[in-house]
Order: sequence, then C-alpha cells, then structure tokens
Amino acid sequence: MKLPICEIGSCQNKSQDYIVDKEAYVCHTHKVAKYSSEDSIHLASPDSVELLLKVIDQCREEVLVSPKTLGYLAPESEYNIFNTTIQEAVGHISSSLEAAVRTRQFLKLKDLLQEVKELKDFIMDDQLFIKHSTVKSWNDAFAVVENCRKECFTCNERTWRVRKDRIIEEISELIKKLPEEKTIVKASKEELKEQDKYNIQDFKTQKERYKEKKEGMISTQLPLKQAESTFEKDAEETDYEISSFSEDIKSESEDLSESSEGIEELEQNPACSIQTFSNDEVAGLLNESEVYENGRDIYFRQEAWLTLKLEKANHLKFLTKVNKRIPDCEGIRIDTVPGENEGIKTFLRVYFPKEVGWFYFNDDSDLRRCLSFYMKALETLSPKVEKGLGIYNFEVSQHQMRTLLAAYKHKSTFGLYFCKLALSLVPDFGGALQGSQLEGLSLIGCGDSARGDWNNNPSHFENLVKGLAKE
Repeated sequence: MKLPICEIGSCQNKSQDYIVDKEAYVCHTHKVAKYSSEDSIHLASPDSVELLLKVIDQCREEVLVSPKTLGYLAPESEYNIFNTTIQEAVGHISSSLEAAVRTRQFLKLKDLLQEVKELKDFIMDDQLFIKHSTVKSWNDAFAVVENCRKECFTCNERTWRVRKDRIIEEISELIKKLPEEKTIVKASKEELKEQDKYNIQDFKTQKERYKEKKEGMISTQLPLKQAESTFEKDAEETDYEISSFSEDIKSESEDLSESSEGIEELEQNPACSIQTFSNDEVAGLLNESEVYENGRDIYFRQEAWLTLKLEKANHLKFLTKVNKRIPDCEGIRIDTVPGENEGIKTFLRVYFPKEVGWFYFNDDSDLRRCLSFYMKALETLSPKVEKGLGIYNFEVSQHQMRTLLAAYKHKSTFGLYFCKLALSLVPDFGGALQGSQLEGLSLIGCGDSARGDWNNNPSHFENLVKGLAKE
C-alpha cells in the first residue's frame, strides 16, 4: 500500500501532505518550498496502520495461547470476550483501510491510524493483558537469573579447574628442577669459597700497591701530611671494600642455606605454592593499614605504583602483613629503609610481584652501610623488573657495583643515586657488562661532598670512566 505521487510538476516523490486550498497531494520538499504557510493535512501511511494492526493481532494470539504456558490468569469467559472484541475491531479497521486505499481516500488514513492507536491503548489497559504481561515478564526475568547463575557456576568451576591444573604443572616443574637446584647451590658455595681466597690474595696485593704508592708520593716531595691523609682515605675505602665483600659472601651463604632449606621443604610438601593477592585484596590491606592518610579509599590496579615510606609506622605495618605475592604493577618504591630488616628482605625475595616496570630502593634516607644484607635479593629481582632499577643512599663496594650492573645490564636504565662508590682504584668489571642493553646509567648525587666528593677526589670519577671504558 503506497501513498500517491506528488502532484507538483513531474516530481516522482511520495506525497506526505495534502494542501487543502490547492486540493493537491505534495511531497515534503514541495510542502516546505512552496506551501509552508498553507493549510495542510499530514497523511498517515497505510503501511503504518497495517503494521500496527498486525502487532495488535499478535498480542491477541499470544494472550489466547498463554493458558498453555502460564496457566489461566482469569476465567475462560474473559479470554473469549478479549478475543471477540479485538478480532471485531481489527476486522473493521482492516476493511476500512482497504476501502480507503482502493478509492484513494487517503485523508481517511489519519482517522484510521487514530482508531488503531486507541485500540492499542485499550489492550494496554485491559486487565487480562496486564496480568499476562506481568507474569510473562517475571518468568522471563527468572529465566535470565537462572541462566546467569548456571553460567557463573560453570565459569567458577572452569576457573578453579584451570588454576588447579596450573598449580599442579608449576609444582611438577619445580620438582623436576630440584636436582638441578641442589647442584647449583653446591656449585655456588664452592665458587664463593674460591672467590673468598682470591679476594684475600687480592687484598694483600692492593696493600703492597698502596705501600708503593705512599713511598712514591713521599719521594716526589708531596707534603707528608697530604700523602698520609690520601693513603689513609684510600686504605679505609679498601678496608670497606674487603669488609663489604666478606659481608656479601656471608649474606649469600645465608641465602644459599635458606634456599637449600626451601628446596627440602618443597620436597617434603610439594603442594605448597605462593599465592598472589588480587588487586582488591591489596587495596583492602592498604586501607586497613591506613597507608594513605587523606581518608580516601585506595584502588589498586596494574597501572598503579606501590609506594612505601618505611619511616612511617603504618607503611611498615602494611609490609609485615603481606603474606601473598603482590600482583603485577607499574612500579614499586620502598623508601627510607631502616637498616637490616628481615621483613623487607622477605618481601623482596618472596612476595615481590612477578613483573613490575620500575623498582626504586631506599630514597629519602641517610647513607646506609647495609647493602650486603639485601644484595642477593636485589640481584635475584632482575628477571621481575622490566624497565629499570634505582638504588639510593648506600655505600657501594666495587664488587656490589659490578654484581648489580651485570644483573641489570639488559634493562633500559640503571641508577645509583646519592650513593658513596668505592673508586680509589680503577674498577675491574671483568667483562660483566658485555652485551649490555642499558640506555641510561645514572650516578646523580654520587659525587656530592657528603658522598664521593669528586670535586676533591677527581681521580675517583676518572677511575670509574676508565673501568667502564675497558668494557
């Protein structure tokens, strides 16, 4: 069923309005262009009337078959009355529509459309139809809820199955590696013993070199006090270098012993596995420990930074409460490290995320001499730190500097900030930096007067450059 063609000129567009004074059917374009101020009647589409009649008839049929699915919501007589009323009204309007189109009485379509709308309103207000719609909506809603419940149950069951399979697979891999780990632990102990012997001999050699250096300084008529002062300062630094290395050896030996105990525990209880906090669990623990004191709730996400300032009691309290691995995040800062602390060391070795972008350690602190205590933990974090490491405010021996640079040479950046570096001798990196991918090596603050004092000890910086140049 179509409306007449526009009667203006040769226009072939479908008419949408009837201009009363002109007694002409016109399209929307000509109505706006030529007759916008004329009295007009907007035409109703016969298709609109026919479509609405089909919808009404479908509603009628749906209500009639509902007793089979929903049960009788009213006496059967009410269903009969509803059916008869709607059928008669639809039949009447359909006949009038057909006659109007056949005789081209298009102005009657507007009245027919109004009758259809009134019939629709009658159905919407009918009590039987309201009961039917309400019960059907509730049944549909219950069906949706039941489907969601089943899907959630299936999803949870699948998730736990996958997690269980992954844990079993990880345990199997660990058990396979146990013999290899034992061999590595044994070899590492032997290597440390040999390294200790080598460094004791190297220390004797350095003392001889200092003795020669002192004699040379005196023979060139340098002031005796300046020569002795320089010698004492270098000797003190070398003593610290040897002392620090011995502490490194002691710390690594303790770490190896703990690793051996961990391997034995894994053999006895292969079902143990370190669990990982969810983001919401970390946020809850941060809120519970009141890490951030501005009163707002904390939300932990993968793009977030975890910053802990350990001079604050609630920050240290949070660290001691951590009993699962922290989930992956953008970066971690642990500032103001209070010397040797087993809780911090345990966090670094056990509960540190599997992957972070950046890690900064001991910013905003006085100079510390306890780097040996954390060396092994910092070294083994390398595979977990993706972009870069920053170490702050430690006295760093040549051995420690060489070890950390070798461990993090494949990262983007490595920084020793405001550290006191042992550089009285040219450092020997022993090829540890071969294949380095470092794009930035930062030594900000290491030459300050309170640290290396490179203004008065320019040879220390020169020694560092010479050592790096050899690589």
